[in-house]
Amino acid sequence: MSAAKITALESRVAELEAKVEALVASQNTTTGGSTKAKKEKVKRGPTAWSLFVKHVTSEMKAAQPDTKLKLPDIAAEAKKRKESGRYDEAHWKAEAAKLTSA
Repeated sequence: MSAAKITALESRVAELEAKVEALVASQNTTTGGSTKAKKEKVKRGPTAWSLFVKHVTSEMKAAQPDTKLKLPDIAAEAKKRKESGRYDEAHWKAEAAKLTSA
């Protein structure tokens, strides 16, 4: 290979390296400097199950006003009521839909 070809290749490599550095620098400023637009937070409404648990909690508090209720006890009572057929899912879903739409 002649000295002229080697010099031409070296200059071409230098040009390409400069272009790559410029591209990397421009990507770093575009991706690093910009932030994603934050979505508006929308509070979700209650679920049918959460409303039922609140109902069970209020009944348990009314029955035992002096006792401090624990979450596992409330959850167990709600589950027991559901298994015994005292959880009307359609009713509680309707109540949740009312609160969500309001």
